[in-house]
Amino acid sequence: MPQQSFVIRFYLNCQPHLWLAVAVVSVVAAFGIARLDFEDDPQNLYRQNNQDFADLERLQDEFGSFDDELLVLATSDDLFSYDGLSDFRELIQKLREIDGVNGVFSMADARRAGSLAVPLIPFTRAAPATPDRYSKIKQDARNHPLVGGHFLSMHSDTTLLLVQLDGHWPTIHAMAPVVNRLRNVATEFNRNSTLRISISGMPVVRLDSLASVQREQLKFTVLALILSSIISWLVFRHIIAVIVATMAPLAGTFWALGLMGWLGVEINGFNMLLPTLVLVVGFTDSLHLMVDIRRSLAGGRACKQAAANAAARLGPACFLTSLTTAIGFGSLGLSRTVSIREFGWVCACGTVLSFLAVVIVIPLLASSPLGRFLVSSPSASPPRDTESFPHKRLAWLLRFPRLRIMAALVAITVCAPLPWQLTPDVRTTEAIPEGSETIQTLKRCDRAIGGSLPVFVVVQWPEGGELLSRETLVALNDLHRVLEANAELSRPLSILNVLQMMPGSRSVAELERFLQRFPPKMLQRFVQRDLRKLLVSVRIPDVGAAATQPTLEQLEADLARFETRHAGFHVKLTGRIVVAGRNLRQIIRDLARSLALAALVIVGVLTLVFRSALIGLLSIIPNTLPLVVNAALLQLCGFSLQLTSVVTFSLCLGIAVDDTIHFLMRFRRERQAGWPVGQAILRTHASVGFVLIATSAILMSGFAVILLSAVPALRLFAGLTCSAMLVALVADLLILPALLQCCAAKDKES
Repeated sequence: MPQQSFVIRFYLNCQPHLWLAVAVVSVVAAFGIARLDFEDDPQNLYRQNNQDFADLERLQDEFGSFDDELLVLATSDDLFSYDGLSDFRELIQKLREIDGVNGVFSMADARRAGSLAVPLIPFTRAAPATPDRYSKIKQDARNHPLVGGHFLSMHSDTTLLLVQLDGHWPTIHAMAPVVNRLRNVATEFNRNSTLRISISGMPVVRLDSLASVQREQLKFTVLALILSSIISWLVFRHIIAVIVATMAPLAGTFWALGLMGWLGVEINGFNMLLPTLVLVVGFTDSLHLMVDIRRSLAGGRACKQAAANAAARLGPACFLTSLTTAIGFGSLGLSRTVSIREFGWVCACGTVLSFLAVVIVIPLLASSPLGRFLVSSPSASPPRDTESFPHKRLAWLLRFPRLRIMAALVAITVCAPLPWQLTPDVRTTEAIPEGSETIQTLKRCDRAIGGSLPVFVVVQWPEGGELLSRETLVALNDLHRVLEANAELSRPLSILNVLQMMPGSRSVAELERFLQRFPPKMLQRFVQRDLRKLLVSVRIPDVGAAATQPTLEQLEADLARFETRHAGFHVKLTGRIVVAGRNLRQIIRDLARSLALAALVIVGVLTLVFRSALIGLLSIIPNTLPLVVNAALLQLCGFSLQLTSVVTFSLCLGIAVDDTIHFLMRFRRERQAGWPVGQAILRTHASVGFVLIATSAILMSGFAVILLSAVPALRLFAGLTCSAMLVALVADLLILPALLQCCAAKDKES
């Protein structure tokens, strides 16, 4: 064909220019990799440019950042004793001495009701008091409006300390030494005191998430390379062939990481998978090229000619598979969530770079002196003659085609309704390994205080009103009753709790003087008078957005009725878990829309390439089957629809269609050679079936390494991807031939 002749001449005549291009691109990529950094804030995984995020950022600007607070839990069976309170005082002192700590808030900052001079917890190292005295201190703390249910558990055996870090930390790397020093203090107290100390909070979640991303990325990339190389060796049984087949995917991965660096895309919980994805996707095309090159070499072809011929024959198929994979990834670029959009575009670009690396580097290396060692000798590995291949071994492929098609349609029909029953979910700690101290501390905080995740109600009183006016105080009391009526929330905390420290009926002037003596740093966390805003906070357990969504929806309905009862007052429900839950629903809708669009585009591309609407329609069934089976597995195994599992569907749509394309391309060549449909199917299966199995094994091995992750969401992602690849392989080797046998013309070119 003229196109193949042009490609062959290009590879034979332009090799010096191609070597130069590879060197230049690699050097540029190296500088890009040096610019790579890791995402500091897990909140950015769900960031959207919408009103919800704007409200959350406005809250932090007006009342301060609550994400810089660490949760320190101190537990003791005898907290209110001489030793317990002595260790508690010493703990506070140690925490305040740490460089980078801006303040420590605890029940030790509370004052007795009616006085700001007498501390609730006596800060004296005098001789031990009587048991009755300590019992009285415990009872006062439990009943204190700022302590009980906020800083002290119901059983009075666990107390919460909020450690506020300096707000000038530019990155999590700068914050890490402070968190590590806090952990060292906790370790010291666990060893030498009566207190059991554990630390969590958003700074710790960020630090642990970052460490997990860095560790998992290195592990996945190395293990994917090792496993893929082992499978390549099993295919080729020749170490030089394995090295050549490995170098091209490595170059594509290197270029893709360099592109990320130049684009300023930071590594996060999503795009940390990029090296593994590019590596395993590149290996599939690499394996097809290497098999073709080795067959030509074994048949006596020269190295350069064998490499050029392979690029000319398989280049279009590799381009088409890369195009459809890039479309599958690129469909994620339509999401409104920044991190998913970046993930989709970066993976699409990485797929293109991987294709370029494979079709350039593999022929170049095969044309070099290494090419002489790709086969032991021309006679050692004779090429398989597909014309004389014993097709009797594959004759069963032509039996019961309608039965196989019917089975596939039944499976799709049964599984299709199940995805609609899946519940979207998201957790703050998705990127942290199970069983870590951070997660266990959050669970203890849920049990002791009623919740670890803050939820905020921002109240703006009417223009011309006052904070201490009767109208505002009545509305605030009503809001507290609304929040206390919700059993899933902790006790509310606001300026009302501060005012309740003044017993009896007090005049506005007395309350004003009381607030003026209250610590300004604590007061500004409750009220901003110049903005006519006050903040009411509650805590909710970290059980996932799906479990908390009914509670938050009920709360929003209650707040709407509150606004109706109190004309002129405006309330806004916000917080990290609130925004994540709202945006998650939009994310799911965006991904479903992008997935449908990608499927339509891929079908259109196949229709145009093969110049057959029938081929485009036939490709739907084998590539829909793995998607609906995966969704059914999620539902049947009791999993929720997490972001990592949702991304799998778009990913698998692009990758699973690769086998379909290679099978169809070979089938078209056999039909163009004059073979009838049945014989063309058998010859296609004999020629590319083993290679499809090997490439799918490489794909699954690359993703299977993620099953070793300590992060549950990543293990789910890996399991879904492997199952999709397995179902796609079975569909392409069993269902697609049956479709071609029943639908393709018997005596005409398909």
